[in-house]
Amino acid sequence: MKTSMTTNLAAQLSLIDKKVLIVDMDIQSDVAVTFGQNPDLLEEDVEFSLYDALIKGVDPKKALVSVDKNIDLLVTNDDMLSFEFDVLLDARQFPMKKRFSLLKEVIEKN
Repeated sequence: MKTSMTTNLAAQLSLIDKKVLIVDMDIQSDVAVTFGQNPDLLEEDVEFSLYDALIKGVDPKKALVSVDKNIDLLVTNDDMLSFEFDVLLDARQFPMKKRFSLLKEVIEKN
């Protein structure tokens, strides 16, 4: 339901020339599938993922893929399985405020 609503809303917004950035946190990458993208092949085309941006501090723009006119996707993969554990085990090492501010910059520039 969440994926359907997100992708349908994104499609409708793109039809009225609004730019949309979808941040997919689902390890199954259902958003990519909805837009006809193979998540396994995305990993070959896009070097980084949301996990890399949040945990490793990689520029989130390096995890973006255009899936349709006016719709970009911040890709995710099965690395997100360990996201909670990585953060919970050493929360001080991962200042989420800084990481999410990087995502905010990407959103504002899109």
